[in-house]
Amino acid sequence: MRLPITMRQQGYAGRFWCRGVISAAGVIASLAFALPARAESRRHDGFYAAANLGVDYVKGSDDDDRVIALPISLWSGYTYGKVVVGGGLNSNFFLYSVAAFADIYPDPKGGLHFMPSLGWAVLFPAPRFPHGPVFAAGVGYDFWVGPEVSMGVMARLTYAPLHDYERDTAYRMHEVAVLYTVSYH
Repeated sequence: MRLPITMRQQGYAGRFWCRGVISAAGVIASLAFALPARAESRRHDGFYAAANLGVDYVKGSDDDDRVIALPISLWSGYTYGKVVVGGGLNSNFFLYSVAAFADIYPDPKGGLHFMPSLGWAVLFPAPRFPHGPVFAAGVGYDFWVGPEVSMGVMARLTYAPLHDYERDTAYRMHEVAVLYTVSYH
């Protein structure tokens, strides 16, 4: 399988998502410094907003179909005990997805967390937009940089078995990513 993406299409998608991440980072930063903390300081509780940016290695169905991409994710949710539950958007400029997630903090004051997610993905731009479920799991560690803001790194594995039903063609996307994370919590 060859990814049917031109450099121009990648450029348009890249500019759109970069602007979105910059805007989201601005919103998270303004929330972090403008809103009074209603939750306990330096503790993962209450409202949750996060943005991720990184580098990933994507392998498609064919052995010769490999790509280095820039994944971007925006997440929002609420904490129940030690678990954040919410939803988010993900992109690496050709695989776009909407997903539900759980971000599990074994120690709410610590930085270690595990983040499984399940969603629906579409391969874009591609003829007939192959789509299907997307499964991801990540593990990361965040460091507190403010009373409600943490930054860190995350490793994430993603699998998306996509299907083009008109041409009865299957695409299996495997992704390994290393992400920089910023969270308002």
